[in-house]
Amino acid sequence: MCGITGVINFASEALEAQSIRRMTSELRHRGPDDEGYLLAGRNGCRTYGGDCTPDKVARPKGVDYLPVCHIAEADNSPSSIALGHRRLSILDLSILGHQPMSFMDRYWIVHNGEIYNYVELREELIDEGYEFCSQSDTEVIMAAYDKWGVECLSRFNGMWAFAIYDIYDNKLFVSRDRFGIKPLSFYLDDEKLVFASEIKALLKHSGVEAKPNIPHIQRFLKGHCVEYNKETAFENIWHFPAASFVEFQISAHSRHRFQPEAFWDCEVNLSNQEYDEMQAQALAGEYRDLLEDAVRLRLRADVKVGSAFSGGLDSSSIVYLVNESLRARNAEEKQQTFSTVFKSEEARHCDESEFINELTQELGIISNQIEPTAEMVRRSYKKMIYAMDTPQEDTHMAGMMTYNLISSSDVVVSIDGQGADELQAGYLPYLVNYFCNLPFARLLDEAKSFAQIPAAAAQIRLGIIFNLLRHCRLTSLVCLVLRWLGKFNNPFILPNQRLFNDLVGNLRNLFYFGDRVSMIHSLETRFPFMDYRVVEFWLRLPIVYKLHAGWTKYIARRAFEGRLPDKITWRKDKMGWETPQAHWLRVDLRDWVLNTINSSQFLAQLDVRWDVSAELEAAEASPRARQRILKLLNLAIWHETFFTEGNVKPAELQSDMCASNSIELDNSNKPGKEIWKFGK
Repeated sequence: MCGITGVINFASEALEAQSIRRMTSELRHRGPDDEGYLLAGRNGCRTYGGDCTPDKVARPKGVDYLPVCHIAEADNSPSSIALGHRRLSILDLSILGHQPMSFMDRYWIVHNGEIYNYVELREELIDEGYEFCSQSDTEVIMAAYDKWGVECLSRFNGMWAFAIYDIYDNKLFVSRDRFGIKPLSFYLDDEKLVFASEIKALLKHSGVEAKPNIPHIQRFLKGHCVEYNKETAFENIWHFPAASFVEFQISAHSRHRFQPEAFWDCEVNLSNQEYDEMQAQALAGEYRDLLEDAVRLRLRADVKVGSAFSGGLDSSSIVYLVNESLRARNAEEKQQTFSTVFKSEEARHCDESEFINELTQELGIISNQIEPTAEMVRRSYKKMIYAMDTPQEDTHMAGMMTYNLISSSDVVVSIDGQGADELQAGYLPYLVNYFCNLPFARLLDEAKSFAQIPAAAAQIRLGIIFNLLRHCRLTSLVCLVLRWLGKFNNPFILPNQRLFNDLVGNLRNLFYFGDRVSMIHSLETRFPFMDYRVVEFWLRLPIVYKLHAGWTKYIARRAFEGRLPDKITWRKDKMGWETPQAHWLRVDLRDWVLNTINSSQFLAQLDVRWDVSAELEAAEASPRARQRILKLLNLAIWHETFFTEGNVKPAELQSDMCASNSIELDNSNKPGKEIWKFGK
């Protein structure tokens, strides 16, 4: 897990070396353990380190990608390509994991993420004659690209955003993982391409001007946050699309060749297949085996691993499987979980500590818990906005607080349960599409079954109403009215189609948020439910095995029956990592929220005509009012953070995150050691 940056000048070698340094320094929270730079031009490739690059370690012979001087000493010799990297050491903690990394004297790479099946790929490539000097997955990416070209992407099981520079062909290859878990943003004009893991790094390039994208912001105010789209809240800055790649030769015409192409897609099962009990048993076993293997792969790390634990079925399944894997290895240390809980009277409706404690006691694991206060939220808020880069419609405090708790431990990787609900129909709104598409003969029986779920009655009624409208052939008119009302989900599409739409839409939003709230705390998060094999399993599953007999996520429940406590496996209510943000807004943080919104000149320029006091009063009972307040609050702080003259980072980020470097190299099996003296 790291932060990457890059600048490609298409026709000029007048690249400013210190721009890449400023960009990369802005990402030090993503990689406090190491930093590195590559400058390339007609005079060849030159490597540099930085303030966080460890020194006085053994430098093996034959490893030519390690820097020998500080980036501050980079002169203005002709360069057209610059790559930068910040490293959070997870695999191969030695200096051999340093980036930018080279391979075969031909390829240079900067890589953010993990290829979990790198061990198997490495063995396959060794059989093909490839040799490796490190134990990292990054080196395997370059060998796989050399062997299979762009087809290597279909072999990767993981999360990634990387750029490979091919010296021989003067070619750039950029890719992002199937589900957009790892971020990548870019700026493009006729002269240059600038890319980075986060937008804030792009803004440090002297040729990138920061301007609010007003049309995008106005759509955000009327609709929802859409980080899965290409457009961002900054003019001329874009998200590189998920499940995509671009490969082109660098030349004066490269701008027109920067056209990302998709490398992954999947068919969705839209059949009306009937339920079969024997098939259900087989599917439950198949799913459990797939998820178990996904967890096994994601436990590959040379640092300590824990889990963010909410207490629901999804995170409980992951905690159970991690615990089983550790027991199978005879691991001495107990598994650690980290949870946000709410035990005060006004916040108890968000509390899942009962379920957290139940599984903790049954498995004998260590549970770390934090109960946020409104003051903790206020102090963390600017840090959250800074982490996100773009304005949001939520506080994201469940994640911020949980990962802050993890950062106070020695755990560096968190294996989490994100993504299951959008695959398995875990949220109640999916019932609208389910009931809308049921035959009339089954409506009554199904309604009785699903009415046992708390708060499901409203969704069931809506689904039945839309079912009647569908039979009256009013679907087009109803969809027009819904869009006019600001409702963007189509109730008439089949539920499995809606699940797929959320997989490539809203779920990518959640990964954007999850990456930012973990990485601002220098933590890596891994999501076994997003193993592409698990995803493809759920996409090919008929809806009858997801919504069945009054249960959501039916096969997932069957898979862990008898393994997890029944009160978790067959739990009817559903919480989505909730926080009492309505109470915070209306009571504890009311004055701060009012002052922040009312004093914002940016909001005044947008001419938003919402009665803030009235919206705050309604926030407790109205999710829409709460969302409107948060949009205004977040926009105000976002504009102040990124566009105010002389703005500074939040105080929480000012500490020197590079102070401790404990990277060591066991080089006893490599001949020809020499001491690598690095420094300014």
